[in-house]
Amino acid sequence: MNSTIHVVPGPREHGVVLHALQLLDQPALASASVRRRIPDPGQFTGPLHLHVTDHLWGPTPGTAADRITALAAGTSIGVTLHDIPDPADPRTTGGSGERDRVAAYRRIADAAQVVVVASKFEAELLRRAGTRGPITVIGLPRAEPRPAPRDPGDRLPQVAMLGFLHPGKGMETVLETLGRLRLDLAVVNLGPIARGHEEYGRRLHELAAAQGTTLQISGWLSDADLLQAARAVAVPVLAHRHMSASGSVGSWWQAGRRPIAVPNPYLSELEESFPQTLELTDDLAGAIAAAWQDPARTWLPAGTKVGAGPAEVAEQLARTLQEAWS
Repeated sequence: MNSTIHVVPGPREHGVVLHALQLLDQPALASASVRRRIPDPGQFTGPLHLHVTDHLWGPTPGTAADRITALAAGTSIGVTLHDIPDPADPRTTGGSGERDRVAAYRRIADAAQVVVVASKFEAELLRRAGTRGPITVIGLPRAEPRPAPRDPGDRLPQVAMLGFLHPGKGMETVLETLGRLRLDLAVVNLGPIARGHEEYGRRLHELAAAQGTTLQISGWLSDADLLQAARAVAVPVLAHRHMSASGSVGSWWQAGRRPIAVPNPYLSELEESFPQTLELTDDLAGAIAAAWQDPARTWLPAGTKVGAGPAEVAEQLARTLQEAWS
């Protein structure tokens, strides 16, 4: 299995790259070869495992699919797919970009001998897109939650989202909700604006002002700073209606938080597997107001289990690849 070369293109701070390198640092995969650049077709004859979100593999979804299918023409490939497009996402029907992503992910999955995704919902999305082959679900690694503080009322007056900020994550919904509530709460995003979306960030600041609230965008945070910030805010929120899997959930859980979440199939899947770890609600305003009044409801109970850690997830991936190539 360790003859497999793992290909992990992209900047080190990108969530997909962080995920891949974290797994490759675990005992089950630590001896594997890693390439941080996209290889040329035919450069390697042994099996490749590609860690894929389309924009790390090309300027367009079609280019990314072309590069990956060209590699597959010369050797066996496995892929771990991230950011899988949802055909139900309004962006899919509103323009060609998301439709192109659906088609590209189908081509990539059909070219691979091993396809790994992080949720049952992601597997379902690939099936809807027309993927025909087997799909393996290996959940994202989760760190053990930190315990709740002795005084949960000692918090910053902030409603917070977490991770790279980009269109589709639901920040507009959060700002408009705070505008209706008229509580003395600011909105903060614990993480930077995603590359290329600076104008979107400016529009969000304008929306916040129009709603009579303020928006703070922290920029890049180290793991330690992110953990501290996630524990300090009053109300943790997940407002993305079309996520197929998300590291943000695990970051909230690691901080010991039980975030308020707008329902979607992936979060419902998590809540079914790990009960009482999310507050799923269609009444975002009511849930935020209740959390501001009762801070204890935003913390996980002691001893809450949230899934496998990085070492176990790496073992699952190593075993999946070994079985495929043997």
